[in-house]
Amino acid sequence: PRGLFIFDLLVEGRDAPMDYRTWMTGPDWAVLVEVSENWRCGIVTRNILIFRKGSRGYQRTRERHRARRFSRAGVLEELRAAGFSARTARGYGHDSLPPDRLIFIARRKPGN
Repeated sequence: PRGLFIFDLLVEGRDAPMDYRTWMTGPDWAVLVEVSENWRCGIVTRNILIFRKGSRGYQRTRERHRARRFSRAGVLEELRAAGFSARTARGYGHDSLPPDRLIFIARRKPGN
């Protein structure tokens, strides 16, 4: 009943749509990511291609993630209307999030 509800979201307020490619590699894996954003509807799409070396060579996996941007004030309002006290943070401990993401920290109010 008094536990924490913690999550992060993409929030509104960015000056331009997301549009970039990036990658990460290790000794036996690679991840390639293409990010684009539909500015009108606030949907961010991440196309992800993953290569992992296995006993039979490399395996390839594709994923598509879609996320919507939210209003900071709107999320806080919804949490409070649901009986939570709520606030935001810029990172988890010492790990900061990119500028267009926020952490929402909510706790159920007594009696709710």
